[in-house]
Amino acid sequence: MPTIFRCAWVLRFQKLGWVYVWYHLALFAIGLYDAVSKYWQIGDFLGEVGVGFILYPVLVPALTLCGGVHGQGADSTIGCIIQLLIVGLVASWAIIGWRVVLSKGWKWARRNRALKA
Repeated sequence: MPTIFRCAWVLRFQKLGWVYVWYHLALFAIGLYDAVSKYWQIGDFLGEVGVGFILYPVLVPALTLCGGVHGQGADSTIGCIIQLLIVGLVASWAIIGWRVVLSKGWKWARRNRALKA
């Protein structure tokens, strides 16, 4: 693939990744606020924050679009397929987002290492 088109795709994926990062941070902040106001024991709090940080940003769109957390939706086969499709799409979006963050961190670490040398 020519370099121009490859650069355009890379920039598009980077923008998509940063959108996920901001979405993830916003959802985590909401979950952290909810956990602080709800849980007083450290184990319960850390469990809620851990699950909220890792799983909620990926599962929320699928659960929201397909009937909620408590099983009111996705009773049919098509509903289950749509829910799994949305989870797959958001999981791939999450992978792009985490890749962008890790790439930025590696660039920052290399730059700092070069400045110290």
